[in-house]
Amino acid sequence: MLVLAPAVVFALGDDPSSPEPLPPGVLMTSGILDGNEGRLDTLLGHYSGGFFSLLASDDNGSSFGGSGASGFFGLTLEIDDAIWLKMTGAGNPTFASSSTHTQLGQYQIYYDFYDSGGTFLEQIISPVDSLEPSALEVIHQPGPVGSGGGTVDVNINTLVGPGTGNAIDFWLFPDFTPGTEFQASITLGDFDTGLGLYDAVGGSLIDFDIDSGPGGLSLISGLVPASGELVIGVTGAADATLDGFLGEHEEMGSYTLQVHLIPEPGSFMLLALGLGSLLSLRRWLA
Repeated sequence: MLVLAPAVVFALGDDPSSPEPLPPGVLMTSGILDGNEGRLDTLLGHYSGGFFSLLASDDNGSSFGGSGASGFFGLTLEIDDAIWLKMTGAGNPTFASSSTHTQLGQYQIYYDFYDSGGTFLEQIISPVDSLEPSALEVIHQPGPVGSGGGTVDVNINTLVGPGTGNAIDFWLFPDFTPGTEFQASITLGDFDTGLGLYDAVGGSLIDFDIDSGPGGLSLISGLVPASGELVIGVTGAADATLDGFLGEHEEMGSYTLQVHLIPEPGSFMLLALGLGSLLSLRRWLA
């Protein structure tokens, strides 16, 4: 019998080593992800050498770093073979050192350097850093050897960590027979989901899927492990990788997760034999 767990009754687990346990017999549950909450909305300024003048500014031009992330393409390096930048939060368009912007969150900056002929040289990635409210970041980034007269693409990544919202859920389905075939799937979802099967003992990712289910929804098949427990993670599609789910996505919406157990072929045969015997008995009695 399928038992439906009421939505948003349980506190959602945010770590695969401590998933939210569901009662035995519950094969379906629901949740809400709002992984885009708390993401930075940045402004990036390109300056001449020594920060003498603002050459260009960008709001949301990053090619991969989140909808509020800034970026530039093909900036010419200065005479010192470096790039001069200022980064701040939305609400500080003049890049003032004293501002009232309220942005707070983590980020990384990706620099892709090219030589004067357009040949790619090297990608430099900054450490993860945090932008505080009212803060202004002043950046002088030298290019690698051979970049003189070349260009650089600059992309801010604001999808660092899970944000301040609920970006990822981990559920534990207990008390299954080890070795039983199962399917775990998103049956309803209004965002682009990612689904992961985790080791209930060690918390490591075993398998993941983005769009193998009907209509591009997520679906994973496998065998119930020796523990008799299934730990299923739900996240945004961009976050679903072999490195494990980190909540680094912008997806927001509700979903329904269902586990379906697939009977062994022998079970169908026994059922068929039982039905056949019943029909024969009814004919004999008639």
